[in-house]
Amino acid sequence: MGSAKQLKKRLSIVLLSLVLGAFAWMAIYSFHRVKHRHGNQVTEITLERRGCYGGCPVYKVVLNKDSTAIYTGMRNVDRIGRYKGFVHFDRIAAWMESQGFFDLDEEYAKGWQDSEVVVTSAVRGGTRKTVTTYNSGEPPLELWGINAAIDGALTQAGWAKAP
Repeated sequence: MGSAKQLKKRLSIVLLSLVLGAFAWMAIYSFHRVKHRHGNQVTEITLERRGCYGGCPVYKVVLNKDSTAIYTGMRNVDRIGRYKGFVHFDRIAAWMESQGFFDLDEEYAKGWQDSEVVVTSAVRGGTRKTVTTYNSGEPPLELWGINAAIDGALTQAGWAKAP
């Protein structure tokens, strides 16, 4: 009886290992496909929150291929001034690619007067793609997710005051 239980346990472990291995290979393949579709030529990502008539944050962050980030906080943010930090650039670039950033329109929600203006851009293959939304609550879900990923990366950048 004991050996049947051990065999069943071993088979369960082998099956679980196969399933987890399959998921790992799918994740690696997906990342590899996105990364190499354009040669992972994204070399810079910029997020600029230009504010609104109220208390919206005003800052600009530039993420570079070497994983450095330069943040300039201007108004309604915890960090005022210029800071340098580090981010997982390749992950953010791959996320942008997977969300179709380079296929998005150049403008969304144009015509709004008192809403947060957000400008997202990336350089790929030497060409800059810029997407502006004139109401941060109205962009397509893909753009909202990209901006959220960038903002999330900023919380872990280990900022230090820059000259």
